[in-house]
Amino acid sequence: MTDEEREALVLLAYLFAQNGKFDKAAIVLRALEEAFPKDAYTPRLLAECLLRQGEHLEALRVTDKLIALVELSVPDRRLAALLQTQALWGLTRENPDTGNAWRELYEESLALYLGLTEETAMAENKGKEA
Repeated sequence: MTDEEREALVLLAYLFAQNGKFDKAAIVLRALEEAFPKDAYTPRLLAECLLRQGEHLEALRVTDKLIALVELSVPDRRLAALLQTQALWGLTRENPDTGNAWRELYEESLALYLGLTEETAMAENKGKEA
């Protein structure tokens, strides 16, 4: 697949998502995720689509994979942690019997997100002082 074909498919998925066709966007994004496993944008958009469809467990799987990408920038890691937090919160609400286990993971994910947010703010302030 050429870069142009990839970009066309990403655009198609984005347009599906913008028009509320999250199921169709997810189909395109899953194919892209398989073809480009180190790409950070595709799983991020896929997780957002899955969350919109209420597929929290699948969104959690995707965010775990996204967070595992070594080359993520701090803003991308922060967004991945936020998506993971949303997936875990959805699982906590959906599964009251196992809510405590999901809640513990949710709190860890939220702490990661907040820590990354603070890290980003400190880095931006350092850049402004320099």
